[in-house]
Amino acid sequence: MTQYLSATNGWNDFINAVALPNTAYFANPRLGFVGAAKAVTETTEKAEVLQKMEREHMDWLPVTDPGAKWIGRVEQSAVLVRLVLSLDARTRE
Repeated sequence: MTQYLSATNGWNDFINAVALPNTAYFANPRLGFVGAAKAVTETTEKAEVLQKMEREHMDWLPVTDPGAKWIGRVEQSAVLVRLVLSLDARTRE
């Protein structure tokens, strides 16, 4: 992001967008921001998380609590590992 802002002389635009909450500004995919609408929760089913990642063409998504407060992020590889381990455990029962 720093490289992009420096190359485009966009620091003032960035500062103004943060100060005035400008959601349209942060929708620019080159900045790498992901809005709350694309977030998942800790209880979202693994398959749903993977479907959302596929639909959004992302290999990670933000994780929020029920009040839409940011908790962290989930990586596609971590979801796949949990899914495979879960399926493996079921087949061994």
